[in-house]
Amino acid sequence: MPIDVDGATPDVLRLALLVVGLGRSPENLLNPRHSDGEMVRALGRHEDPIVSQYTVWAITENDKLGLAHLGVPLQDIEGQPDNVRAWMFQLLAMEATDHQPHWEIIRLGIDDPAAEARKGLAQGLAHSFVDVFEPWVMEWITTETDPEVSQHLLGHIVRQAAHSPTYEAYALEIYEAEAEGSMLRQSMQANAIQTPIYTKFKRLDAGTPDLFSGGGNVTMVKNQFNIGSVQGGAVAVGDGAATNYGTTNVQVLSPQKIEQVQGELARLEAAVHGSELNAEQKSTALEHVNAAKADPTPVKIGKVIEYAGHLGTVVEAGKTLAPYAMALGSLIGLS
Repeated sequence: MPIDVDGATPDVLRLALLVVGLGRSPENLLNPRHSDGEMVRALGRHEDPIVSQYTVWAITENDKLGLAHLGVPLQDIEGQPDNVRAWMFQLLAMEATDHQPHWEIIRLGIDDPAAEARKGLAQGLAHSFVDVFEPWVMEWITTETDPEVSQHLLGHIVRQAAHSPTYEAYALEIYEAEAEGSMLRQSMQANAIQTPIYTKFKRLDAGTPDLFSGGGNVTMVKNQFNIGSVQGGAVAVGDGAATNYGTTNVQVLSPQKIEQVQGELARLEAAVHGSELNAEQKSTALEHVNAAKADPTPVKIGKVIEYAGHLGTVVEAGKTLAPYAMALGSLIGLS
């Protein structure tokens, strides 16, 4: 059932945008006469700045949305909060081409004073290569001070080494200088699977017992995790052809964040019990909450937010859960 965008509170709009970003929204959730993409663009100019920010996040998360749906003017990027600049830079990098007219904004992202914003740009570059960016990236990685940003840049260089002799030479130099079996070598191998440089890494490993020795082929699992300052892919060694199913950057929550999340989940649980939701809705909501309490990962917390967002768009009683869902979203970096 579409929500009344004109009459909806900012909390309800934020919940709806969370559902859209997660790709779980029914058709025309935001307006019966306009696509969700059109409404996301319109809400980018909403008077509530957090609603506007959520539109940018939704575009970066939902594969069906893109730069064409951005309602926040690109020329205003420097005035946005760090996290919003990160999403905007990420989106620009994801859609960058040799003929793309926003190179100067990407250059701005490289020099952004906030590591969070630079990380967004580095993440966006992961699976794209544009000739003009090569010297920028090579200069950037030698001056970058944040380890996590550097790791994302190195992942980009490894994955795109086939397009750039400069990238390849740099990646091989870094790999060879690393200790045998180091976490960084493992991460570089994970990023290199199904690319030509993977074989060259293996040649450097010749005669060295490490994670990939023994002649087995490598299967890359779906998720890629940030382990400290090193982004390492989870791998399995066994028979069969090497397969890369893609990568997803999964945030690892700090102990302090987990404590905050647990507190917010407890408050949400109490709100569900005291709500006017029907028995089935309460049961499903509590099932998601309890799963997140038992294992407070961003994925499971995201399912709580997703279901709360769904309830907030289909029943009046669900709107009372909005503040708790928004707080959880903030804790895992959605706002």
